[in-house]
Amino acid sequence: MSYTLINWPRFVARQEYEEVISDVVDQLSKTDGLKSVYQIGSVSSPGISDIDLLAIFDDNVRYNENPLRNLSDVGRYLFTHGINGMKYSHFEQAKRFTLYHNYVKLWGEDLFNEGHEITNDEVKTLKVQIAIEFLLENLIARSVEKKYGIFSVRNLLLSVKAIKYDLEFLGVNKGRLYDLVEKIISWRSLWFEKGVNRVEIEEWIRQFDQELLDFSNEMVSRYGFYLPKDANLNYSRHIKIDTSHEVSRSHRGLVLPAIVGRLGKKAFRIQHRFNQFRFGIPITHEPANIILKERFDFFKEVRSYNSHHLKYLSLPSCKIGH
Repeated sequence: MSYTLINWPRFVARQEYEEVISDVVDQLSKTDGLKSVYQIGSVSSPGISDIDLLAIFDDNVRYNENPLRNLSDVGRYLFTHGINGMKYSHFEQAKRFTLYHNYVKLWGEDLFNEGHEITNDEVKTLKVQIAIEFLLENLIARSVEKKYGIFSVRNLLLSVKAIKYDLEFLGVNKGRLYDLVEKIISWRSLWFEKGVNRVEIEEWIRQFDQELLDFSNEMVSRYGFYLPKDANLNYSRHIKIDTSHEVSRSHRGLVLPAIVGRLGKKAFRIQHRFNQFRFGIPITHEPANIILKERFDFFKEVRSYNSHHLKYLSLPSCKIGH
């Protein structure tokens, strides 16, 4: 099967990243009650890397403006999703649940100096849960793309690189999935110098699809996957999650010809109207450590707060069950 490959990376100089970040931070900094702005991660591959920012506000500040509303074309390309945001007291609690790392302060107070109490067992439990969450989220996204026959090349390069961290959290440093992830990382490093042809990408997709499904099944079987009893299993309008004995996927609907992919991102919105997906996941409601339940309760509280106080700011967490 041949795929329609869209959203190919385009080169963007580091200076352009810096200018876009500076403009957004300058706009945010004019807000009363803003405490700090951090960049999450770094620009390792200009033209492929996106920008992740975290804005932290004083408690009870209302910031219901969209900080990305005036982005240039380059800015819209570099921000693949919204800015993350929290109030200060939530941020202090989040240190315990998110395993924050690689954050660079761009503006305001340094809020990472203060430590937070977490045991080695809690760290291990969180790493496994977070890794499996994002593996499953990747499986969902790639499965939908495969069914439609349309793949966003840049999204593939971004999301699969992130699996590297999931594998590290799970202590995995070899195997077929590991090798496929390493290939993506090597492609990224020389993308604009050497390039990768369509045939290589399509063959990689075919191998990755089954390996990710098999590996997800292996990890869920080995460690279990926790969701609270009241977890939201409606992942989106066209994707539902069911409790099952193994990680599985099914589809019903009408897949339009892949040529619709020429419409770019609109192609996915059109396809979603005619298709429904169900993903089976073995789910346990008994947490391996109470910190997992506390984490879900915490993010539920943050989402409720942000919907009223920080309307356009998102959260650095997985969508599954939240």
